[in-house]
Amino acid sequence: MSDTKKKKNNKGNGYLPPHRRKNPQPAQLFSPPPSHPHHASITASPSLRPRFLFRLHTPASQGETSARFVSSAVAASPRRPRSAAARSARRDVFAVEPPSRAADSIADHLRWRSAGPATSRRNLVSWSSSLLVVVQHGLRRYRPRRDGPDLDRLRVLVVDTLALPRGAFISDLDLMAAFAPHSADLDDLYRLRKGDVRSSPHGQAYYFGEYLSQGYLRVEGHARDVSLQRLVDCHLFSLCPGLSVRRAWPRWADRVLELRRAYGGPSNGGGARQSVDVDLRDVRRAIVLASSCFGEENALVLAIMVLALQPRDPDAEQAIVTHLRSMFSANETRYDDQFVLSDCRGMPEIIQYQRIITALFRPGGTALEERLAALTLDNPPKDSPERVAFVPVVYSLPGSHQDKSDDDWDFVG
Repeated sequence: MSDTKKKKNNKGNGYLPPHRRKNPQPAQLFSPPPSHPHHASITASPSLRPRFLFRLHTPASQGETSARFVSSAVAASPRRPRSAAARSARRDVFAVEPPSRAADSIADHLRWRSAGPATSRRNLVSWSSSLLVVVQHGLRRYRPRRDGPDLDRLRVLVVDTLALPRGAFISDLDLMAAFAPHSADLDDLYRLRKGDVRSSPHGQAYYFGEYLSQGYLRVEGHARDVSLQRLVDCHLFSLCPGLSVRRAWPRWADRVLELRRAYGGPSNGGGARQSVDVDLRDVRRAIVLASSCFGEENALVLAIMVLALQPRDPDAEQAIVTHLRSMFSANETRYDDQFVLSDCRGMPEIIQYQRIITALFRPGGTALEERLAALTLDNPPKDSPERVAFVPVVYSLPGSHQDKSDDDWDFVG
């Protein structure tokens, strides 16, 4: 065979995925038709989307994850343009017919069923709005052996969603709500994830802030990629000592719940808040970590997210605000609701981040402040986002709850 033919075959007959072409498309968008019953909620204001989303990846992850591109397993592989795989990589999940087929595919992805050839044809990619969830998940995957990733090979990608087109991401709950009527399997999972915290095994909300993208996503210029080792070197464990407990690294879902329990409140086990003081050194370390790992342009906001990994009482939160105001100019701390509006859904580390950044920006008596105050009440209303739950273990019997996140849920595609 000639060199020309070999080159042509190695490139999949000259076909390149859309995100790798000379003038690439920025994203494969979620676009429900106007007639869809969930069209209004899914296409709502992009300010309701978390400003930052995180994704854990390793060299063994399916698809492609880098500071330039993120793509699903099927979109990352060069295919013949008219092949079924190539067409599925370009097809919006809302355009899949029949809808039951899309619903089954979503259920398989969210339950992380890895058996069979369908694994390599997945077109969805998982993210989380919680840095705590993603870091603990990375620690769980740590293996001090040759056949497993070390902390240098475990990487966290953070993307600024503001610069990406509307429809690039969708929350797991919104996607499940749209397709649950077409699949009993997906409907069961949807009911578990949005269930009342009073019915969960530990009286805590099993919600980890999952968001999804599909197909291909061009994030160049809007993302940073950092290793867990770099985060540790920048004093992550000093800022959140709970993450440094090595005997807890093999666990994930239950460990996140344990760390959240220190925040107190009904959705976190009902215990008392175990507040941690803060000093100027902690704030400086958080800023150094955020700027060196995630970039100076968003260092202030991500430093607050890091500081929120520990429960703080109102005095400590105010101390953080005071220290930050002494380090940043008034222009740098001006109000921007794109940093404030986010998806709390009972995640105490995100709720605390909201309180701190709202106090820093001082919007002054907005409806947002009332919403944040409601999220901290001991008895949130029945329809409060704090009551939304996520249960990753879907096969355990009552009274026999186990952390089976290795098999049942994962951020690594």
